[in-house]
Amino acid sequence: MTTNNTPLLTIDNLDVKFRLDRETVHAVRGVSFSLNKGETLALVGESGSGKSVTAMSIVRLHPDNMTEYGADSKIAFEGVSMLDAPPETLRQLRGNRIGMIFQEPMTSLNPFMRIGEQLGEAIAAHHPKTPAEQIRARCKTLLERVGINETERRLKQYPHEFSGGQLQRIMIAMALINEPDLLIADEPTTALDVTIQAEILDLLHDLQRQMGMAIIFITHDLGLAEHYAENVCVMRHGQIVEKGGIKQVFADPQHEYTVELINATPKGLKEPQPADAPVLIDAKNVHVEFIVERSFFGKPRKTFHAVKGIDLTLHQGQTIGIVGESGSGKSTFGKALMHMLPYRGDIHFEGQDLAKINEKTRQKLKADMQIV
Repeated sequence: MTTNNTPLLTIDNLDVKFRLDRETVHAVRGVSFSLNKGETLALVGESGSGKSVTAMSIVRLHPDNMTEYGADSKIAFEGVSMLDAPPETLRQLRGNRIGMIFQEPMTSLNPFMRIGEQLGEAIAAHHPKTPAEQIRARCKTLLERVGINETERRLKQYPHEFSGGQLQRIMIAMALINEPDLLIADEPTTALDVTIQAEILDLLHDLQRQMGMAIIFITHDLGLAEHYAENVCVMRHGQIVEKGGIKQVFADPQHEYTVELINATPKGLKEPQPADAPVLIDAKNVHVEFIVERSFFGKPRKTFHAVKGIDLTLHQGQTIGIVGESGSGKSTFGKALMHMLPYRGDIHFEGQDLAKINEKTRQKLKADMQIV
């Protein structure tokens, strides 16, 4: 994306320590990077590497009574020193010039308030003199912008009436209320299904192009960083071990930890399957149904068809991925293969029909069939 020569954000030699009851934890050590307008920077690393601590330090979200910043540490947002900024300045920047979305939307939303009330409250907090009709119209516009339709009905609903992906869209809408210059996205898709992850990240990418905002994208997945970011900082043990343009880092990684992360990224290539590999599992027309409601006399009145006519053949040494959103039947089918649920259809393991073997044989097979 097009940027100018003046960084929107500059972090220089950031050190962060947390004073706990019995010890002091040095969470971030000497972190330095800059971010231009309209740019996406990925902070990549394993859990505990200091990614979120670094990002939350930008808006000073850590408790003041237990957080110690280094004497030489500097964070400047368009020239404003964030580590020295008074509370009033921080309040003006948080949610206004700098937006944030987090991993678990349910922890950020009030389960007892309708979505329209929560969006409206956020708008009124920054624009207290806005008339109620304008707030309502703005809420509808925000939901439409993040891909949620039927806005009139949706604004009247509570958080539990939305899916995980829809809730994250709502959190994005709240973060965009004031069209921020910087959006901090702290693992925004980790708790979502794979199919929904791409939708949310594509949405953020599209909104970024429309609004020209910069994004700090926090993730443990270097593959996602490669797809969505221009620049990357690889963090480990509170330090940046490598940084640069994403293409450069992938093409010529300098640190062994970066090499490990790149090698751990799935390449989409599969090992050649031996032509004579024996069939381990052969499943034909597998159905699984659950009784949802019974009559007074115990007869099934309503059933839920969780698995519908699946066929699958697995050869020895082969890996098969079963992918789908929550509720698509993945785990139910897996449990049927393990003979942990009643099913209709045929499932053979090493040539033996699981529905017809005796208990003694079934116990022996359990040593060869495991579920994690």
